[in-house]
Amino acid sequence: MGTHVETFTARRASTRVWVIAGAVVLLLAALGGGVAIGRATIEEPEPSPLAPASDWTATIDELTTAWSGGDAGSVGAFYAEDAVLTSDADLYEGRDRIMDALSSANTLGDFSVERISDVVVHENVAAYLVRFGGSGGWEGMTGISVLEFDPEGKIVHQWSYTGPA
Repeated sequence: MGTHVETFTARRASTRVWVIAGAVVLLLAALGGGVAIGRATIEEPEPSPLAPASDWTATIDELTTAWSGGDAGSVGAFYAEDAVLTSDADLYEGRDRIMDALSSANTLGDFSVERISDVVVHENVAAYLVRFGGSGGWEGMTGISVLEFDPEGKIVHQWSYTGPA
């Protein structure tokens, strides 16, 4: 019998475990720091400078006056160049086509539009009830108009729906 000393590998495995654990902790700390730095440097977009509801009511009243006056140039000033007007089943794309629609409406008689309700606003959309007038079949018609505005206050989409006279 002799004394034989065997090598004990558990100590080496223990060191390896500590090195791996330390590397994982360092990796997680680096990732956490990167996420924190990334979140701190993201710029939040500025909210749209949309007009308050009282300003929109005035704008809508000016729009209905322009439509009633039949002045296509005045009406066109309210719409973005690529605006869309959906009127019942008709679709007019672009400011020029919308102004053509006004000209067509006015050839049917003394076309007029009147806002007959409060303006309801949600974010960049405003809605209101309208009454149409004119001898070209418009007299007594009512409807609803919904306007979507861009950040500059121009109409980008208008939906107008009418009921029977």
